[in-house]
Amino acid sequence: MVFKRLVFLTVMSFLLIGGCSPDLTDGFIRDLDNDNPTTRRLAGSRLMTMRKNPYTQRKLVGLLKSDKERLVFLAVQILGSYPDTTLIQPIAGQLENPNSATREAAARSLGSIGHENALPYLVKALDDSVSGVRHAAVTSIGYLYYPPATEFIFKMFRDPVDSVRAASVNALYMYRNHKEANIRAADFAVPLRDKSDLVRFVTVQALGWSSPGGYPDSTVAGEFLIEALRDRNKYVRIEAINSLGKNCYQPAVSYLKKMYDMATLDEEYRITEAIKTITGEEYPPLEDVK
Repeated sequence: MVFKRLVFLTVMSFLLIGGCSPDLTDGFIRDLDNDNPTTRRLAGSRLMTMRKNPYTQRKLVGLLKSDKERLVFLAVQILGSYPDTTLIQPIAGQLENPNSATREAAARSLGSIGHENALPYLVKALDDSVSGVRHAAVTSIGYLYYPPATEFIFKMFRDPVDSVRAASVNALYMYRNHKEANIRAADFAVPLRDKSDLVRFVTVQALGWSSPGGYPDSTVAGEFLIEALRDRNKYVRIEAINSLGKNCYQPAVSYLKKMYDMATLDEEYRITEAIKTITGEEYPPLEDVK
């Protein structure tokens, strides 16, 4: 019985991943239009496994011309899971869709494919009137891992919506390991002083990069983080402490010790851990703890 089940599962896996029949594809395509959400989800997950099947790909691209918004939305999402650069243009066409949810899905799918050819389309989407689309576009630019794309991230540090500005910080951070991008701690100066707690939080988090070797201007990263120790938001201060520990920034130790006496309990713990990481020292000294 167990053997028969294993054989059945093996055959089904082969059919889904490899030589999928047109009938199987057509059945799942029909199910995408089903009113039952479970049926739609199952069909979508099965179609995502058919990325090597040209027939399935053609059928999904054909759905992009449907007058049913839900079908177009689902097709855009599924096509984003296919590692095929020929899909960039048809997916990018949906960045003009009147439905903002579909435009957002298109931007995210372009990031999932992750090829530099998607950059011109994503750059245009950075000017979308809907913040969710701009958020998806700048996030996807981070996934392209294409150094010339970084120049378009910087302008998003000035976006009117804080979640988009935060996404921009994360997108730039994605390029930290790319030598040609030459990302430096100084590049985060603008978001470090942002009015939004969220943006400052992700910025001090991004500055906490110690491997391999940290930012080229690691001293600037350390000074920025010391500045953030005075932030009005406790969670930004805590993340700054964590990042100083990650960076093993020695000059921060005296600042952390001065901060300790007036710190919250959460901050005290983080300061103790950071100092121990940086110097190996127990702080406060055990004899001072009563």
